[in-house]
Amino acid sequence: MSGTQGLLLNTGDRVVFFGDSITAADPGYVSFIREMLDNLYPERRIEIVNKGIGGNKVTDLLERVDRDVLALEPDWVSIAIGINDVWHGPNGTPIDVFRRVYDELLDRIAQGSRARVVLCTPSIIEEDPESELNIQLRPYVEAVHEIGQRRGLLVVPIREAFLSALERARQTTQRPLFTTDGVHLNQAGNTLFGTTWLKALGAFGDLLP
Repeated sequence: MSGTQGLLLNTGDRVVFFGDSITAADPGYVSFIREMLDNLYPERRIEIVNKGIGGNKVTDLLERVDRDVLALEPDWVSIAIGINDVWHGPNGTPIDVFRRVYDELLDRIAQGSRARVVLCTPSIIEEDPESELNIQLRPYVEAVHEIGQRRGLLVVPIREAFLSALERARQTTQRPLFTTDGVHLNQAGNTLFGTTWLKALGAFGDLLP
């Protein structure tokens, strides 16, 4: 989705960001989004609520969705999950369980609120797109796309943005550019994540030529 129609967030909207440590980080992509919205659209008075918790997998989100999302009566819910489901190896989440629980999570949100839901594809595990863990992550990314398409939800192409940036960067350097440890984002990574999210929600298009 392009930003040509303007920001999709309305005046006074409450947006809950739901995820793992990548979401929980402060400063992180959520604080970047908050600052950009406050500066670019101050009249909208958009409320940002960060409900990321380190180490979470999709099963953890389902367990706490009532308390950390539905109880807040959000207008929007942004979900970013899937990294730990792969990165935790034997303690992760098999892909069939990931799909089932993700659907259960979205059913719960749909039944308990009127919030519009945004799905973020999992980013990266290591900065080599062909690493074993990145290859293992692919079906989880595909699952998010499939679920989003089937449900008619906006999917933010976070992974795709990182892979594109890494492909360009590998032509000039091999040093880590977007993460501190292959997973957790540095300032550049948070900026890339946040900018991709904002663009998908229609930001910038009504502000830039």
